Amino acid sequence: MSTFVKEAKKAFDVENEFVMIDDNAFLKAHGVYYIVPWVMSEGNNAGSSLTSNLHSINHGLTYTSLVQTMKDTHNWWYSDALTEERRQKFEGNPKAVLNREAAIIEAWKKKG
Repeated sequence: MSTFVKEAKKAFDVENEFVMIDDNAFLKAHGVYYIVPWVMSEGNNAGSSLTSNLHSINHGLTYTSLVQTMKDTHNWWYSDALTEERRQKFEGNPKAVLNREAAIIEAWKKKG
């Protein structure tokens, strides 16, 4: 996950600070069970990241760089393909991790 985040950072020229929280019990207590592409590895999700893509690669699967994927996803999110109502349903949800991130990080720093 650390490698993913560091590579994704290259997509945009913005100031940021990465805070790695490696305590699943803390994350659960704060309602963080997943943040795509990360999924807590337990129960039925224990093997979700272990699925082999070799068959797909052998049949022509190609990749787009993570940086390009991040830019394309950002451009799609703010394009006419989505309505402002749909974006606000996600971005405006006070229960979403996006809107609770600062409080979760603050709680983590206080714990440390």
